[in-house]
Amino acid sequence: MNINLKKYLFVAYIALLTLVSFEIALASPSPLSPYRSQLDLVFAAIDEGDNEKVFNTILDIKSDDNIAGYVKGMFLIEVGQRYDQIEEYDLGINAYKEILSLKDSLGNGQIYSMALRLIAGNYLVLDKPKLACEYGRKLTFEQKSKPVWKSVIFLAYCEYLQENYQEALAEAENAKAVSLQVNTKDVEDAERQVFSIQAAVYEKLGRNRDAVIALSNMYDSKPTPELMARINRLRKKYDNSSISD
Repeated sequence: MNINLKKYLFVAYIALLTLVSFEIALASPSPLSPYRSQLDLVFAAIDEGDNEKVFNTILDIKSDDNIAGYVKGMFLIEVGQRYDQIEEYDLGINAYKEILSLKDSLGNGQIYSMALRLIAGNYLVLDKPKLACEYGRKLTFEQKSKPVWKSVIFLAYCEYLQENYQEALAEAENAKAVSLQVNTKDVEDAERQVFSIQAAVYEKLGRNRDAVIALSNMYDSKPTPELMARINRLRKKYDNSSISD
């Protein structure tokens, strides 16, 4: 995977985690407080590599009728994020998928959406964009009454990584349209992401002049040296092409 793809992947994943962190913060004081000792034992088991103990504890938590569904969901999110911290993304996915099986008892759509975001993000980090896109689409379906443009731009990145370039452009435009429903800052951020995806797609398709236009639109002020170098490199490509024609 080249540097630009890694950059796109990183930006998309961080966008998801930013949303998740914000929503978890809204839940404090945490309803997990009575279960903190159990969570600490699970964290210790994770650190020791005792994954069997971790998932046995998860099964015990899930089967306990005295624990509210949304508390079980938050417990599993913490377990998954602990795995993510040590880069055991597959095991993090397993924890988040346990949340999906609790959908009817969660009583909180945000927790279900968080799980979908984290699964999609982990698949992207594992370089599995097709699966990332699958769960990203489930996420946007869950958000149909209140779409989030970062979730839609995530789909655009996934399509790009699968070399589905027309789909990537379409999803990028969808993200821009969704951003218009919110504040000006989000619109500006969305436009930059859209131009970034357009530039990447156009370069892949050999449309270097269009790529330069997209890159030039990314910033109103003076572009960064890195961006300027990329623009100049693409300009040389289409200038040489014109001469050879």
